[in-house]
Amino acid sequence: MNRSVLERDGIKMLPLFPQSKALLERANYTAQDYYTLVSSCMLETQYLPADSQQAIWVTDLLEQKSGLLLGMCRFLHGIDHAYTYGYWMTCLDRGDVERTILGLYGSLAYGMSRETYSACETQWIRSGANYYHLPHLYSCTQQLRLLRNMLIREKGKVLLIGQAIPRHWLKKDMKIDVSDAPTVFGEVDYSITVDNTGDRMKVQLNPPVRNVPDSIILYLRHPQEKIIKNVKINGRVNRDFTKDTISLVGLNKTVTIDVDF
Repeated sequence: MNRSVLERDGIKMLPLFPQSKALLERANYTAQDYYTLVSSCMLETQYLPADSQQAIWVTDLLEQKSGLLLGMCRFLHGIDHAYTYGYWMTCLDRGDVERTILGLYGSLAYGMSRETYSACETQWIRSGANYYHLPHLYSCTQQLRLLRNMLIREKGKVLLIGQAIPRHWLKKDMKIDVSDAPTVFGEVDYSITVDNTGDRMKVQLNPPVRNVPDSIILYLRHPQEKIIKNVKINGRVNRDFTKDTISLVGLNKTVTIDVDF
């Protein structure tokens, strides 16, 4: 794979067919069309770890050589959002949350018909035409998978909660509820309630107990990017937090978490 890499215009390009540069040649050595679709599907398999040099070559090409439009795969004269899932998940693994959020909102804007909300595969960006590939249930599936992983997802033996919740969803007087969420560890319930100042959040968390994760990482992304100042778990002070995350190790019972910013 490394020996097949070529360099043009100062960018290293990884052909997806090691014995051929067909997809790159077809797109005039950009990342458009089938290169972006196939590369994102490859990233979805996690064959290439998100932080590996090979995966970085692929995502750099997508981002710098017209492979993406509004955070989604660029195909012909439009976008093909469903096939971008692997790219979004790679961004999540790297902690690049904003690109993932852009993908969600791009999918909502361009991933369905205007009148019937039927899922579509490809939508032309200028005209909005999408009738060529209706209905396309794979698109619905990928949108739901993306939203699920933004709210709760597994990473090895760690459970990540709220990693990519858009900041404006946590404005004052807002509440987020997730109920009976299936995970590899068991079902999870949680809610995040923001008070009327916007600077205090209360989290009710019912963790999985069938197979307790090594740790749970709770993300609380303040709308004004304020950092966490104080944390209490069931009334007791907890110091295991960063500017926007709280670590919970070996948790196997329901807890109430009070957080000040």
